[in-house]
Amino acid sequence: FRFYFADVGDTGAWGFAKQKLPKAAFQYQLAPLIAEQQAFDVYMVDGRWRLACVMAAFLHASYHERKDVVVLLHDCIRDFYHVSDHLFDIQQNVRLCVYRRKNATTDEEIAEEWNLHKDNDE
Repeated sequence: FRFYFADVGDTGAWGFAKQKLPKAAFQYQLAPLIAEQQAFDVYMVDGRWRLACVMAAFLHASYHERKDVVVLLHDCIRDFYHVSDHLFDIQQNVRLCVYRRKNATTDEEIAEEWNLHKDNDE
């Protein structure tokens, strides 16, 4: 396991930033992945910007020539986390979803989804 600190400024209830810092979302979503020179077998997503982080994880793996990775998403029972389901094969067990990339899903489609969700800190 590797943990990275992302400074999103002061936070309030449930870890939401009290003010939106322009670079916070990108630091949170991308900086930990940029530091890694290999894809992981499993990525775990929890916290802020969850959908964007799911997309970033798949793009990181693809960049390192891996498309067979698993991305876990905590609290996936929330409906708004399922807007990108068409790109993935998903197994759900109450609060945890296991995402695997569909063979037909392209990096461009995942990047489009990341772009749609990169500013949503849910």
